Amino acid sequence: MMKKISSLFILLMVSTALITSAAIGISAILYASSAVKSEAKQAILNQSLSTANQLNISLEHIETATNNLADLVTSTLDINRVNDASIEISRASHSLAEGAEKLNELIRTFKI
Repeated sequence: MMKKISSLFILLMVSTALITSAAIGISAILYASSAVKSEAKQAILNQSLSTANQLNISLEHIETATNNLADLVTSTLDINRVNDASIEISRASHSLAEGAEKLNELIRTFKI
């Protein structure tokens, strides 16, 4: 009977140790998993913020270059001369069209 009680006591101690180890192991795994997820989210957030800042800097450079180019064009371009040239081109193309029409009429008269 004594041997049976000591075996039962040893079995109870081993079972308690296994259950305690399992509980601690599972809680450690859950905590570690949560910590890893949190760290991963933070790393992704930091990376996206860094990329957004680099993109903003690039866009600011592009905006500055575009503004400088616009200032250069407006300071060196005389809009009145551009409008006058546009009118002259329009008149010349109209005159060419009229001349081509007259030439076609003349050719038709010779074809009889």
